[in-house]
Amino acid sequence: MSEERDLIKKRGSFKGRLTAFVNFLDSLKDKTFTRCDVSELQLRMGKIESLYEQYDEVQLRLECIADDIKLQVSERSDFESLYYKSLSRAQNILTDFNKDNESMGSCKSTPGSMHKPVKLPTIQLPKFSGLYSNWLEFRDTFTSLIHTNDDIDDINKFHYLRASLEGTAAIVIKSVEFSSSNYSVAWKLLRDRFDNRRLLVQNHVSALFNIESLSKESSVALKSLIDQLNKDLRALESLGEPVKQWDTLLIYIVTRKLDQRTYREWEECKGSLDKTSPIAFEVFMQFLRSRADLIETLELSRTNYSQAVIKTGPKIKSMVATQSPTSSISELTSKLNTVTYGTASAPFLATRCLKQIGLECRDPKISEIIIHDFYVDDLLTGGRDLDEVRFIRAEVTKALASACMPLRKWRSNDPQLVSDAVPQSFNLNIGSDEPDKLLGLGWHVNSDDLGFPIGFTKSTNGYTKRDLLSVIARIFDPMGLLCPIVVTMKVLLQKM
Repeated sequence: MSEERDLIKKRGSFKGRLTAFVNFLDSLKDKTFTRCDVSELQLRMGKIESLYEQYDEVQLRLECIADDIKLQVSERSDFESLYYKSLSRAQNILTDFNKDNESMGSCKSTPGSMHKPVKLPTIQLPKFSGLYSNWLEFRDTFTSLIHTNDDIDDINKFHYLRASLEGTAAIVIKSVEFSSSNYSVAWKLLRDRFDNRRLLVQNHVSALFNIESLSKESSVALKSLIDQLNKDLRALESLGEPVKQWDTLLIYIVTRKLDQRTYREWEECKGSLDKTSPIAFEVFMQFLRSRADLIETLELSRTNYSQAVIKTGPKIKSMVATQSPTSSISELTSKLNTVTYGTASAPFLATRCLKQIGLECRDPKISEIIIHDFYVDDLLTGGRDLDEVRFIRAEVTKALASACMPLRKWRSNDPQLVSDAVPQSFNLNIGSDEPDKLLGLGWHVNSDDLGFPIGFTKSTNGYTKRDLLSVIARIFDPMGLLCPIVVTMKVLLQKM
């Protein structure tokens, strides 16, 4: 109860400051304004604008611990009504004062005086790579700036459209001839491909269910979660989905993504709310915002304290070198800036570097291939036709070349794909018809066959149980493709 009394006192202080601001506005009625009065009003408005955040924090804590939630909601409603009305009055006073000054200035100015035009910053067209989550932003921006602009002819609109597309989105209009009459055709193809309401809704709903879980308390991660929720919910609302009716479902989905401490705090706060009515999603979002601000404040204070006490050493490795037991000892210090073969972390770092390249790739299809189609340093992928495979080869090579990882030893069941590759990427393998192996599976490129080499030799004296065990032990099949055969041989061994 003592905490509740302290919070009520703080709230009363905020209401008193707002009342003083309203009284100041009342004193300005029928008064001739001077620049000094306007400056004072602007300073007071700046103080009042920051007052609401302080009030909201105290009021939210009261709503979480108070027994009568309706009374607290009424208190918030009265304060917000007075707060916004007073700010509107102050803004109107400033607007009227500025209008009077402009009219007086225009009367005093000479006919020959002209204002110099202000050069505004150039608006950059957004890039669209084929992600449905970015389509609405690109469509609305391009339509507003280019498509509905009558001052731009169709050939220039087509040029802007091609310059704004990349990845799979650029492939959609790649076959359209670049001409003035084909701009509307290209724009229609793009709309037909990506302006699909069902897929857009599905994409944003999937994003809500696939929000990354928070493993620990972090203000950055929690604010990122809040921003992602706001983005997807606004997009769904603009697509006509009844988002306002999903409060209970959304709260359930998001609470499963929170860290343990934040989830416990929410359960304690939820226990103080009215149990007879469903919880509004906006109340839950206010809790998340307040929680993120609190964690950020604690992180800042903890960081300041740690910086004053803890001294971290350089990230280097020190080694001692000597040529003989009697020679002097010299210390060598080195720092690895690249993934070095032979170190314990080299396999993980090499694989993690590949994954990071895939995550930073803008084209979603190429990103998916780099992340999921590599096994250590071998890439196994394909496409529906030659053009698609050539595109994949060029984009993957370009992405990995940016990290100084050149691809080579290309193999394909179509000779055209290998013949037009750069000569340095060929695999020189003279006089050998050995298949390419990966996870025990061998691929014969010339015949396009898959097989498992087991090294089985024929015997004229028959086969023993030891021979069968030797054959089974030599089969390396981590993917489990030969399980039916291996099981049959094991059953045969049991019967022998």
